[in-house]
Amino acid sequence: QVDLTFVKESGERTAILRVEVAATPEARAKGLSHRYHPGSNRGLLLMYPSPNEYLVSNEHVADPVDFAFVAPSGHLLGVISDVPAGDDTPRTIGASSLAIIILGAGIARQLGLSRGDMVMIQGQLPKVT
Repeated sequence: QVDLTFVKESGERTAILRVEVAATPEARAKGLSHRYHPGSNRGLLLMYPSPNEYLVSNEHVADPVDFAFVAPSGHLLGVISDVPAGDDTPRTIGASSLAIIILGAGIARQLGLSRGDMVMIQGQLPKVT
């Protein structure tokens, strides 16, 4: 687990979240499958070994979620909010990302997350494969 801090362009820190890290193909494929809502101050960070236009869905997940896509620079590229539980539609924002943060539905809006926000990671990250 690591902590994520979101920082606006103004330098304002908007939130700190504790997230699990999925850094292997197996962990990313499992994601939040067959688990419950991550909670208001928790989530899952899907980390990839190289930038790409990754697709993500909410298939096999019991609760709606938000997806926040992170650029290699650490900035948010965009957020897809309120993806329904069990929705197997592949989602992307049409840009190359290095990570995707999965949050409970509405959390991204509640925190005011938006394109350009910086994501800072505190803690030891596992090796990404």
